Amino acid sequence: NKWYSRNFQLGLSYQWQLNKIKLKPILAYNLSQQLLYLQDNNNLNSSYKTNWYGVMAGLNVKYPLLKSLEFSHILDYHQLKYRAVANW
Repeated sequence: NKWYSRNFQLGLSYQWQLNKIKLKPILAYNLSQQLLYLQDNNNLNSSYKTNWYGVMAGLNVKYPLLKSLEFSHILDYHQLKYRAVANW
């Protein structure tokens, strides 16, 4: 059995600082692909290829708690489409 996976992301972000809080909005396009092969010695030769693609919007928030410690939270929203092709 073999497989591969690849992911691409292209986006824009900018960071603002309000007092101690750092805000970083993100807008990006994502593409994720997987290809799976199922094979054995009894004539099994199947494949399954998936594609996930679409836009992502997010917000990263960071707040310092101590000199060397900070609180960090990431909020993401993905609007993805899914397509798959199977050869059973």
